[in-house]
Amino acid sequence: MKISTLARLSSLVLLLMLAALAVSVIGSLMQLDKSFRNNTHYQHYTLDIQNRIEQPTQRYLSSGDANELAQAEKGIKTALDGNDNMLWLDDGIRRPIEESLSRLQTEVLPELRAAGKLAEPQALLINNERELAYGLNSLNEYALQAPSEPEQQRLALHYLRLGSQLLSELHHLTLLRQSYFARLDNDTLRSIEQHLQQMHTTAESIHSLKPLGLYTITEADPMAELMGWDTVQNRVELGEEPRTQIYTLVSRYPKELQNAGKLGQLKQQGQQLAGSALLDLKQALEQVEQSVNASYQATLDNTYWILGISVLLLLLIGSLMGLLLNRLAALISMTCHVISQLAAGDLNGHIHFNSRFDEAQSLGQALAKLQLYFKQLISEIGQQTVQLAALQARATDSSALIEDVAQQQQRQTTDSAAQMLQLTNSYQDVANSAGHTSTATLRVQQQVQQSNDHIIQTSHYAQQLSEEAGRTESSIEQLRLDTLAIGEVLTVIHGFAEQTNLLALNAAIEAARAGNAGRGFAVVADEVRNLANNTAQSAEQIQAIINKLNDASLTASNCIETQKTLVDATVTAIQEARESVHAIDNAITEIADMNAMIATATEQQSQTTAHIQTTIDLSASLAGDAANEANNNRHLALELENISHSLNRMISRFSQEKAGEGRK
Repeated sequence: MKISTLARLSSLVLLLMLAALAVSVIGSLMQLDKSFRNNTHYQHYTLDIQNRIEQPTQRYLSSGDANELAQAEKGIKTALDGNDNMLWLDDGIRRPIEESLSRLQTEVLPELRAAGKLAEPQALLINNERELAYGLNSLNEYALQAPSEPEQQRLALHYLRLGSQLLSELHHLTLLRQSYFARLDNDTLRSIEQHLQQMHTTAESIHSLKPLGLYTITEADPMAELMGWDTVQNRVELGEEPRTQIYTLVSRYPKELQNAGKLGQLKQQGQQLAGSALLDLKQALEQVEQSVNASYQATLDNTYWILGISVLLLLLIGSLMGLLLNRLAALISMTCHVISQLAAGDLNGHIHFNSRFDEAQSLGQALAKLQLYFKQLISEIGQQTVQLAALQARATDSSALIEDVAQQQQRQTTDSAAQMLQLTNSYQDVANSAGHTSTATLRVQQQVQQSNDHIIQTSHYAQQLSEEAGRTESSIEQLRLDTLAIGEVLTVIHGFAEQTNLLALNAAIEAARAGNAGRGFAVVADEVRNLANNTAQSAEQIQAIINKLNDASLTASNCIETQKTLVDATVTAIQEARESVHAIDNAITEIADMNAMIATATEQQSQTTAHIQTTIDLSASLAGDAANEANNNRHLALELENISHSLNRMISRFSQEKAGEGRK
């Protein structure tokens, strides 16, 4: 059996176990996460049912608000849709929830609508009792207003006594009514019916009493009086209305009690039906909760089992690998002991590993071969040591001869190097002179180039000056044409002034003919004539200025033409100078190129000479190195002799018996 095979198998099993553990843990965590999410969904679902169905239903039964019923209906529909989307639940669990919600939707909601039409069935009875109390109060006030006659006073006392009796019975009726609607039992209903019969008897007694003779007179209708209609005033007995009201209310109370009892029973039935349906829904939700908790607990238990089994398997594999490592440590320790014996010179020890591992057997065979190889190596080293001593003697003689030849070559190379140094210095002087000449030529070329740049710039300026002179001449010509146009306009203005003067003169003549009536017009005509004269004078002044401006423009145009001619001549001269400088620049460039060629050739010769000198120096150096190496060879020969002696001493550590066994 091989250790590597066991190691690979152990590693493979460990990797498989780790992979299985990772897969199991990940699967368990996913199942736990799924259970947790299911629990969260259940909590949200339960909270939605409580907030959207149970609470609105209870508030609707308490208040009769239709909005609460609509909210509950919407909540039931939403819960049904959510139940269809709860795919994480089994059908057996979702079906009871769906049946409970469907029952709420199809059976309970209609009952709730019927039961909620009257939020408080006792409202009509309470209103009846309140109106009856108001009627009794009015009856007491009516009795207190009785006349002072004895018969009327007795009748009033009778009214007060019956009213007080009926009020006491009304109070007792109120208590019975509250008790009945709190429990809706038949015994209390029968008590109420008996009490109503007694109250009906009392109400009939009040209604059958004679009136006290207290009347109120209705006012006549003002509109009827105005129209002339019949305005008979009517008398109304004050006790008639409260007596009739009391009798009517008491007679109507049993019918209202019957209707209120039916509404109460409907409401109670609706409450019971809703409570039963909600209780079924809660029980179904509790089953969901139990299922979710059971799934979560089962997943958690599976996770613990997987972790425990994985840990046990890991411990088992770790123990096996520890045992394998102990075996390997023992094998390595035995190998170290054998190698130590070989290092100490013991080549006769017996090498054997008592192990079932193939690697241990291979290692023992390899160490035995190494032991045999050492024996053969010692024998061969002894033979080579003898040959090494002979070679050492021959190397010593050869080193002495090489050292003499190298010293002679070094002296001749030193003389050649001194002569080449003088030749190199002369070439270097020529190269330096050529370099200086090239530098001076380059400076002259740069100055010529700068002069050429200045001439080009001056030429550009002269061209710009010529162009500006042309534009100035065009502007002056345009100015002259504009002044001529202004002169023509002034001619027209002068004509207008003459016509205006004639018109003013005619107006003055006409004003003189008109006498006093045309005096004002004559003043205006004089002002117009003066204005025309001033306009004519101003036009003449402007014409004189324009004539002067035309003369000045003509003179300036002639001067600019002369300047333009001179500028053109200057540009031509600058161009010729530029061409001359360019020719000089070309000549200097050729001189610089020739100097550069001379300097390059001289530099190349200097470099060649320097290279020859370097070669000679290198030869001299190599000759010195050869002499040194010859000396080193002599020293090496001595060291070879020392090594030979050392090898002999090392071989002497092994006995002749060991060497003989190695030769065998």
